[in-house]
Amino acid sequence: MGLRKYLPFFTGKKGGNVFSFRILIPAGAFPASLFTIPLTVTGTYNFIAKWGDGTSNHITTLDGSNNHTYANPGYYVIKMVGQDGFNSCTELQFNNSATAVKVTNLINIEDLGFTALNFYGCTNLADTPSSFQNLTHLVNCIDFMRATNVNTLNVHMFENSPNITTFENAFRDCVFLTSVPADTFRFNTAVTTFKYLFSGCVRLPSITPDIFRYNTSVTNFFSTFSSVATLVGAINIPTDIFRYNTAALDFTATFSNMLITESNIPTDLFRYNTAATTFFSTFFATEITTTSTNWFQYNTAATTFRSCFASCTSLATVGAIFSTNTAVTSFLRVFNNCTILETVAADLFRYNTVCLDFTEAFASCPKMQQHATIFYQAGGASTRFLNQLVNFTNCFLRTSFTGTQGTAPDLWNVDFGTGSPTRTYCWGGAGNSLTSLTNYASIPVAWL
Repeated sequence: MGLRKYLPFFTGKKGGNVFSFRILIPAGAFPASLFTIPLTVTGTYNFIAKWGDGTSNHITTLDGSNNHTYANPGYYVIKMVGQDGFNSCTELQFNNSATAVKVTNLINIEDLGFTALNFYGCTNLADTPSSFQNLTHLVNCIDFMRATNVNTLNVHMFENSPNITTFENAFRDCVFLTSVPADTFRFNTAVTTFKYLFSGCVRLPSITPDIFRYNTSVTNFFSTFSSVATLVGAINIPTDIFRYNTAALDFTATFSNMLITESNIPTDLFRYNTAATTFFSTFFATEITTTSTNWFQYNTAATTFRSCFASCTSLATVGAIFSTNTAVTSFLRVFNNCTILETVAADLFRYNTVCLDFTEAFASCPKMQQHATIFYQAGGASTRFLNQLVNFTNCFLRTSFTGTQGTAPDLWNVDFGTGSPTRTYCWGGAGNSLTSLTNYASIPVAWL
């Protein structure tokens, strides 16, 4: 019994483990009648392909034997019968190929030694069998079920796959996915990236609490939930969803293009992610109306908030949200195209003394009231940007103004020492004028 447990090829089945799936060959001429088992040049192969029409090929190399032409349309079950234990088929990746749409069902899933496996583009595939749990050799789950029609994930599907290191794009654009069990990734403790994991899952009705509880090695949450639930509406981000992901570095676009407001975002969302450096587009194009001063208060290692709130067209008020983020080097486009933004903290960037890039930070913000102290308090012009090469290109550029008159920070009076600013169109556009700025007449032409 012990031998059977650890060596599943000793099952009594002639020829070893079997991986099988059903396809539909549509009516029509070549190449519609052709099906290709999607192998890669880096894989190892030794299996019998039984094509379901009474013919078979012994496949050991990419010599064309993985292609088969069917004489008649209809459904066929293809069986891949392993001939060399866990070296029978190490890589099987559909990769959105022309043949992917012909797959309709996964019938029998036994391990042929798959280290890389994906069904990307199998748009007629709608199931995730529990027998996925037999895939003990999986390492690469890039594009695993991307753009398939799966609607629910089986809680056991990755249970015996402890060596998986990436789930990048794993369920991206699964537009019918509505259920993700809490323990889906419980046993995948070696994972380092969930990049684009559920991006584009427009019908996902909620984000499962504790979904990442056991994935303590993850460093990348790039676009993990971008565009999620856009057909469902606002959903809550669970409290402490990233509590156990203390190694996380990258939150680029994690919640971008979601219909969430500040009421859907936990106050201390990133509290335990003190190593995080990147918040590029994290809340891009969301529906937030105001910011919380606590969202990033623990992220003192953060170096970029590039486009973090860009195109948040409902954002009206910004508090002193960056006061603890003293390592930031870029605020490029941070509030770009926030078209109703009117009120910002008077000392919004006061503590970000090493930041070198404010390009388009407030570009296309026609209502924003500017403050003389947004970068430094009175008297700070002699030291704030001393010896720095700072980019202010298009920083306050706007073509119109409909808000409350403010006062521009007097960057033209700053002592840059051995450094120099890039100032092109900093206050460019018709939206900057005597009407919108009390000191507009003092701004040198080089800054306009």
